[in-house]
Amino acid sequence: MKILWDKRTHDFQWNAEQTEVLIRFKPGYFFPSYHKNENSNLGYGISFRKSFSDSKGNLRPRRFFNHKRTGQNDYLSDFSFFAISPDTTLATLSALNAHPEGLSVEWSEQMLIPTLDIPVAGGMAARRNLVAEPFAPAEYPLAPKRAVAANYSLRWPTPDASPVSWQALGGRAVYDTSDVMYRRVLLKAPVNSSASSLSIIPALRWASTQALASAIQFDAQDNSTWQWGYRLVKGDGSLPAPLLIPDLETESSTAAGLASALQSALNAPERSTVLGSSANPWQVRLSADQKQLELRFLDQGGQYIGWVPGESQIQVDAGDSLPSVMGANSLQNWSQGQPFQWFTSGENVSVEVAATVIDPAGNSVDPAQRSKSTLLP
Repeated sequence: MKILWDKRTHDFQWNAEQTEVLIRFKPGYFFPSYHKNENSNLGYGISFRKSFSDSKGNLRPRRFFNHKRTGQNDYLSDFSFFAISPDTTLATLSALNAHPEGLSVEWSEQMLIPTLDIPVAGGMAARRNLVAEPFAPAEYPLAPKRAVAANYSLRWPTPDASPVSWQALGGRAVYDTSDVMYRRVLLKAPVNSSASSLSIIPALRWASTQALASAIQFDAQDNSTWQWGYRLVKGDGSLPAPLLIPDLETESSTAAGLASALQSALNAPERSTVLGSSANPWQVRLSADQKQLELRFLDQGGQYIGWVPGESQIQVDAGDSLPSVMGANSLQNWSQGQPFQWFTSGENVSVEVAATVIDPAGNSVDPAQRSKSTLLP
């Protein structure tokens, strides 16, 4: 039996005769219930933790509550037990708003109930070392942070991509500590905690090499050097060691072949999974006029949120036409100490929550109301 609340979590109101007291929860507290499909014997009790005196000074024992039993003698107890009705209401997303740190999601009901023991919320199975992240509307103690963010998928116009999880963008999903009703979840973007500002090529975004005067081409001689250098950018703004791919001029004879070879080299295990990113995070394609290579990076695990061009070793012979640098418009500034700006003013952003998320009673999300969109100011 757990003590969930005491006088600190309640307000007390006596009648005029001081013979009855109305006990109400303070804002943000209420009885956790269970949903209709659960076979539960959940019950509650109220007790006095020590003997007390009434208004006339008479000492009352802890065994204060009289329990009546049909066909048996009554008995006194220091607990009075009672039950509450099941909670059968499905949770819904009620609003999506811009927030200085990313986005804020409003739920139709309270999604976490604080107690004196452990908070009651989706994700609390992590206390028993069970898989819990898919059920959590926001981070729960002991649950991995970025994994909970995977429960929110986003769409917006800028990236040419399918819905992407907030986890893949390095984000977190946390309860808003200023909301005592625990209905608001903040989708926080990664913050640059490094010592300086950065210019990075964000994940999801296609970035192009500087356009050549003519299409990418190779002559019959192996007399150029084309080794592409880059560095990945972590969600805290730190940069791991630079990486350099092998010379691809020796492996390519066409523009399409160069794009394919570059993608294979970037996704090689020694340059992706060894670093802790998801498998095959890179896509490379050839522009329609074949004058540029276009690259896109996405780490589904969210450890890396972008990349920067590194020290390349490129020496192009007169008979070859090969790209050497990235286009200047590919970079985005990320100020030191600031969250990364994934969105721009005027964009329409939509968020959908995973169907696995549950409320404190174990109810799932209403399938007809688990997405919201907003036009960013």
